[in-house]
Amino acid sequence: SGDLGVSSAKTFVFDLSADTASASANFICDNGWTAPGEEIYVTGSVAELGSWNPDNSVKLNPSVYWEYIYNPPPSHAGPGPSNPVWTGVISSLPASSTIEWKCVKKLTSGSWEWQSGDNNSLVTPASDYAGRSYGSF
Repeated sequence: SGDLGVSSAKTFVFDLSADTASASANFICDNGWTAPGEEIYVTGSVAELGSWNPDNSVKLNPSVYWEYIYNPPPSHAGPGPSNPVWTGVISSLPASSTIEWKCVKKLTSGSWEWQSGDNNSLVTPASDYAGRSYGSF
């Protein structure tokens, strides 16, 4: 609105709508061995995970997951987990949904290596954090 005198009234009209409920989850890909230049991603059955198109998947980060600090390997063997762990919290997931997903590795050649076996499954709550969902190569 432009400048108005003190005695001039101005009415603003706008519409409000509820925000669509969403959820988030921590996706974990265990045993994600990579060579230099390779990365681990998650792809799945919803648009937020690329709709099964690995070119639209979500990149994960190499992590020492808190569970290792809480529950290290027997005899504290090694400086970290015995296998690489990749994680990432992904938000804006559809609420109250069952999401199927897999870990995928982008090779230096540009091709993709998929997690073998059945799809991983995550059920999201009506809103908020869905917890951790595990996959493994």
